[in-house]
Amino acid sequence: MEKLAVLVLMGVFGAVLQPPIGEVGFSAGRYWPDITKRQPQTGLAVGLTARTPADGRLGLEFGLGYKQGGIPLTCGLRPRESGTLAAQRQASVRLDSPCPDDTETHQAEDRQHNHDFIDFAALGQVRYGVGDHLTLRLTAGPTWGIPVRCSSESLTFGDRQDCSASRVDTDWRFVTGAGVSLAVSPRLNASVDYRFGINLRELGLVTTSTGPIHGIARSLTAGMSYRFGGRQVVR
Repeated sequence: MEKLAVLVLMGVFGAVLQPPIGEVGFSAGRYWPDITKRQPQTGLAVGLTARTPADGRLGLEFGLGYKQGGIPLTCGLRPRESGTLAAQRQASVRLDSPCPDDTETHQAEDRQHNHDFIDFAALGQVRYGVGDHLTLRLTAGPTWGIPVRCSSESLTFGDRQDCSASRVDTDWRFVTGAGVSLAVSPRLNASVDYRFGINLRELGLVTTSTGPIHGIARSLTAGMSYRFGGRQVVR
């Protein structure tokens, strides 16, 4: 129900605003889903972007992407008995605590939990042109991630389990960042962007939680974009 409400809201927003699109592009790079954990995990982020024409200082950017998120490391105890039922072998875990010592009946186990998301973004931008070919961008706005895959891997024993049937929270964030675009031809730009995202659940703006909470994330991506019309420089 939550996903349907957000999709309807996005559709209404686009229908009412109908922003002119002056540039579309593709980007890819590295994504760090939670830099506050003791062993930060590195994933992949790919995305499509659509930006309003760069003929003014202010603009909008809409994004659709895929990102690899998750909790880098959890720790707990796992029964030694190989014949134990699968449900009983899954020991409870404790986040970011030193792994406990082995006991006569249990072994310490490190697990890594991965959650991949389809990401939607609606961001505002402030742009400034430097010379005839370079544009600097400051970006801020909300993103919303829909979970599409979940897996849990034992770093100690090597087994992997699919947890896609379990409920994983949507990933609401407020993102800020900076980027630079370089005109390589009259219609093509090369760009690099750095983004920093804070989970809205940690700010108390989204309170429902049924799964792991992702903390502060960051990404570094590079890509190419195609401009409609000629070269536009923001002054």
